[in-house]
Amino acid sequence: MRHDTDDEASKGNDVGHENARNLRVVSADRPSQLGFIRGLLGQPHACPMMGWLETIMPSKPKTWKQKMNAKPPHTVVLDKDFAGVPAGARLLISCPVEVENYLRTKVPPGETREIQQMRRELAAAYGADAACPVSTAIFLRTVAEAAWDEIEAGAPISEVAPFWRVVDPKSPLAKKLRAGGTWIEQQRWAEREA
Repeated sequence: MRHDTDDEASKGNDVGHENARNLRVVSADRPSQLGFIRGLLGQPHACPMMGWLETIMPSKPKTWKQKMNAKPPHTVVLDKDFAGVPAGARLLISCPVEVENYLRTKVPPGETREIQQMRRELAAAYGADAACPVSTAIFLRTVAEAAWDEIEAGAPISEVAPFWRVVDPKSPLAKKLRAGGTWIEQQRWAEREA
């Protein structure tokens, strides 16, 4: 990374922090440089480029637990057909917390549900015609991965959201999960045998 003062820009000379007020960023292509620039300038948005840098600089990805804090459930009326749901229908956009609540309260140990049944029951609870199949699958994955994080951290199986009761072990979703289809099958078997 090189910083030039306006009067030294054409010379290409590097300058030290003593000229920080007159700096303009010539190249900032690594996340660590953002912290360096902030420290050099002394405050988060001391130059107009800082907002732009924060937009283009990669940020630390959210954890699955952080992703659980999504917008609350709401319904929309579809303008056109979407994912098998006809235009004019009221579509529920659920949230990870709602999916987790469903798993914990509506699917007892030893039983399973199809994701389609979960979507129908969630939609009915909100007076909607259907629940969005795309967002519901995304939220189910979020719940499953957050639960897996808890399991890896040492939480007992009985205390995590029982995603294995709705995720089909042979589904594409199961293949994406860190738990995997084999673990889901084993967990389903263990609950049936208990």
